[in-house]
Amino acid sequence: MERTRIPVSANKTVTQRPARGGLSRRSNSCMDLRNYGTTPHTTPLSNWNAQSTSKINEIARRQVSVKPTLKSVPQRGATTASTVKVGSKRPAPPVSAPTNAKVSRPPKIPAYDYKARFNSLLEKHKVVQQASQDKDAALAAAQSQCEKLTENEKILESALDQSRRWDLEKVAKLNELNSTVAALQQIVLEKDAAFADVQGQCEKLAEQNKKLQSDLDQLNQDATEKAEKLSQLNYIVSTLEQTGREKDAALAAAHCTCEKLTEKTNELLSDLEQSKRVGVDNELKIKELTATVCALEQDLLKTRETNLAQEKLIEFYGTTIQEHEDVRRIMHNQIQDLKGTIRVFCRVRPPLPSEEEKPLYSIAYVDEATLEIRKTKDLTHNTSSKTTDAPLEFVFDKVFEPEASQTEVFTELSQLIQSAMDGYHVCVFAYGQTGSGKTYTMQGGDCSSPGIIPQTVDLIFKLIAKYEKIGWCYTVQASFLEIYNETIRDLLNIHNKEQLEIRFNEGRGTTVTNLTTKPVHSPQELHTLISYATQNRAVAVTNYNEHSSRSHVVAKITLSGVHLDSIYSGSVSLVDLAGSESAKTTCSERMAETKNINKSLSALGSVMNALQNKDSHIPYRNTKLTYLLQSSLGGNSKTLMFVNIAPFQECYGESINALRFASKVKEVKLMMKKNKTTIKN
Repeated sequence: MERTRIPVSANKTVTQRPARGGLSRRSNSCMDLRNYGTTPHTTPLSNWNAQSTSKINEIARRQVSVKPTLKSVPQRGATTASTVKVGSKRPAPPVSAPTNAKVSRPPKIPAYDYKARFNSLLEKHKVVQQASQDKDAALAAAQSQCEKLTENEKILESALDQSRRWDLEKVAKLNELNSTVAALQQIVLEKDAAFADVQGQCEKLAEQNKKLQSDLDQLNQDATEKAEKLSQLNYIVSTLEQTGREKDAALAAAHCTCEKLTEKTNELLSDLEQSKRVGVDNELKIKELTATVCALEQDLLKTRETNLAQEKLIEFYGTTIQEHEDVRRIMHNQIQDLKGTIRVFCRVRPPLPSEEEKPLYSIAYVDEATLEIRKTKDLTHNTSSKTTDAPLEFVFDKVFEPEASQTEVFTELSQLIQSAMDGYHVCVFAYGQTGSGKTYTMQGGDCSSPGIIPQTVDLIFKLIAKYEKIGWCYTVQASFLEIYNETIRDLLNIHNKEQLEIRFNEGRGTTVTNLTTKPVHSPQELHTLISYATQNRAVAVTNYNEHSSRSHVVAKITLSGVHLDSIYSGSVSLVDLAGSESAKTTCSERMAETKNINKSLSALGSVMNALQNKDSHIPYRNTKLTYLLQSSLGGNSKTLMFVNIAPFQECYGESINALRFASKVKEVKLMMKKNKTTIKN
């Protein structure tokens, strides 16, 4: 059996047995396994087709070489390696080593050392397996490289075909352009010839034009001379015609004048005759008129005497009327003082159609000034109700049942408006729980049910018209503000950034600095200001009302009346207080507003208690509300409080609190002071 030599290095070769398909045991000795595995395992390449071989050769031509190298097989202490050329079916022929090369052999393993021989065979087997794996990896890399080259070749071929198609298209377009250029050149030659002909004709026409221009200049010169002569003749003719027309007009005017003079002469003659006749008649009339004038002079003397008597009578009546007015003013003021400087009215609002299913507490109207309320408890599945608590009785100056109209409510208030016209300060404010009808009482609903404020405006201007007939002259001014979270806001100028501060003057009462005050000349103008101020008011949705007032609004109408030497200054303050509400039933978003509202209402109660106890110190300045109402809660001011309550069981506790507070207010007796009258200088 022949041995092949595989090159290991430049000067070393190693003999190798030919590859075997498997093991065949020739004897019972283990020595036959000595040389197994010395030959590297190679994968046959017989399955490669001709196309793969040509691609591998092409890779070689492009200098993309794949040379897998088998790992060296350690044999008897020497390092060996075999190189297989990819693309050939068999290993390369062995290269003869020099004769003088020395080959070192590993020490011989004794035949009886089966374990050492077995380990040696295992090492050789591992080397052979590693070489086979390296060769397979190299082959896979070569195949992937071939696939990439094939794809690149396809791409290049498609690009080449595309470039060829483009070249053919460019050649076709170039031929078309050449033919087009040739046609254009022919057209240019034809146009050049035509242009030469036209240029020759233009030269001939230019010569003819010069001749015609010289002839035209000569004709224009002749025409100018003839036009000058013609204008001179026309001027002479028009002058003669104008002279003739003037002479004709003068002649016609002379004829007309002669005719008029003739007519006037005839008229004068007839008038002369008529005047002679009238002169006789006038003499008779003059005599009659003279007698009439004498009679009229006597009547005039009598009329003058009568007028003097009437003037004295009018003066007497004026003085009497003023005296009666002074008496009326004094008596009216005394009557109002006897009724109470602080009066309290109670109004119970009716349930709305949407609130008919809400349970009500019991209200009994003892008389027109007393009401009695009692809490009720609903029975299950029954429409009747059963009283559970003892009745509570409250006495006020007037109690309005739910059926009372806005007109009936205002009738009791109208006498206080007269006091404001007489120079007193009047304050009307509504107090009660949120949703108890305060805003409806003060401002009203639609046009058919106006509230206290609109009716007050109409009554003020009716009284002004009445007093103007007896010599009074009134000026009206209005201001509107609200107290929201202890901050004063100008409702007539919501963008007012100036500081609004409350000032109290013993003579002028309470005033607010930098507050917008508008002069008013008609009720319509004042209604417009009220509507504008109402739109700027702060309202919000609460548990009891969809549009609850979250601020105290003060509408102040100042009245100044002048008559003879006296000036009376009064005012009407109409206050719509924010609704009192328990903090337990208030949503978290409105908690700050509720606290400020309850604080100001509590301060108002403290002021009323101090006034009732006649304390030396009245805590007006605890809140902005009480400080603003200082002039309306003392001196000769007239104060009217409306306490509004809702008849629902859920409002029973707040209604009791409001009625008790109103009862304390009713017991307050103000110290009377002499009202000051300003004397006009």
